[in-house]
Amino acid sequence: IDLRLYTPTGNYADQNNSSEYMQLVRPEDPSALGIEVIAGKVVKYMLTSRGSDAFDPDYGGVSMHHTQISQAFLPQLTLEVHDDVQRCTGFIKRSDGNNQERLLRINVLDIRYNARLTPDRVDVYLEILTTKNNRAVVAITTNQRQTR
Repeated sequence: IDLRLYTPTGNYADQNNSSEYMQLVRPEDPSALGIEVIAGKVVKYMLTSRGSDAFDPDYGGVSMHHTQISQAFLPQLTLEVHDDVQRCTGFIKRSDGNNQERLLRINVLDIRYNARLTPDRVDVYLEILTTKNNRAVVAITTNQRQTR
C-alpha cells in the first residue's frame, strides 16, 4: 500500500530541526518504500478500532478511539498506548513479508495533552526504527481528522 501523501523539503520551521516543511506528492513521484510503508502500517493499526475487522478481531488499537479525555484519564491512556504499540509491533513483525527493510521497534516518545487548549485531544508521538537504522517520527491524535 502506498500511503505517501507528503515529502520532506529539507527546510525546517524552527532552529531545533524538529518541524520540517512538507510538500504534496505529485502522481509522477516514486512510490513509498521502506520506512514510509512501515510507518503507514503503524498509523493504520493505531487508527483502526480494535474489533472492527471481522476477519481479525484483534487487529487495531483502543487508545486512539476515546471521545472524551481528561487529565485524570492520562495514566490509563498511557498504558493503553503502550499496549497498542506492543501489539502493533508484534502484528507487523509477524505479517511483514518484506525482506529488505523490516520494523525493529516502536518507541513512545511523548503523549501530549493540554486541557485548556484542546480538552478533547491527545497527541501521541511514536518513533519507528527499522532494521536498516532508518528512523521516522509520526504524530497521531485522538482527533483523527488531524493526524499528521
